[in-house]
Amino acid sequence: MALRAADSSRRVGNAREHTFAGENVIVTAPDQDDGKEVRVQKDDVVTTPEMLTQSDFKPRRMVMNLILDKDHAGSDQPVIKPAVTIRIKVTDEDDRNAGGRDKVKAAYWYQGKWIVFGEKHGFRIDGGFAQATLAVWGDPAIAFGP
Repeated sequence: MALRAADSSRRVGNAREHTFAGENVIVTAPDQDDGKEVRVQKDDVVTTPEMLTQSDFKPRRMVMNLILDKDHAGSDQPVIKPAVTIRIKVTDEDDRNAGGRDKVKAAYWYQGKWIVFGEKHGFRIDGGFAQATLAVWGDPAIAFGP
């Protein structure tokens, strides 16, 4: 495990914006209601055969292993309030792999299966970026696929 911080981090209003340039990922973490800081890091993406053989989601591009953490008592998934926003650049290759921009999906690996970002995550693609909000998060890998 090789935890790494964002390539750059800056204050934007009442939030901290973390940019992972190599992955084309921007994470915006608002000041938290409980006063604790959200630590935003990445880890190496480890792909297992199980991740590639799921029937309902086929990862075509592993984006990153995003880690959001803050001091929390006894939970491996911290509650993040207000929620963090993640923006991931959608590439031309993502479009081709999915059969068009309207078919691009993003998902995260959780408890042995892919969970597709959907309505509850506020998932949308806008201006070339896929965007979702995260209120509970551990350290799952994120991927794009059809």
